Amino acid sequence: MSSPSPEEDIDSILSVPAISGSSEGGWDVSFTMYAPASFGYVLRDSADAVVGSGEVAVEWTRVDGSEECGGNGEAIVVIPA
Repeated sequence: MSSPSPEEDIDSILSVPAISGSSEGGWDVSFTMYAPASFGYVLRDSADAVVGSGEVAVEWTRVDGSEECGGNGEAIVVIPA
């Protein structure tokens, strides 16, 4: 990720997640320097119709680093059926 120019909004850059996976195996979402307290979602079917949406709370667990220096976090989020 390149450094933002002074004209760019840093919050919008840091909140764009990287998403990978599939509907069969699950999805991984990676955030850079941003750990949201909640996660909004929209579920669409193969015809692109919205079949569900909402927001779920995210509980982060530090997986490395220290309390003083921070570190990477991990959370498992289950979207209600």
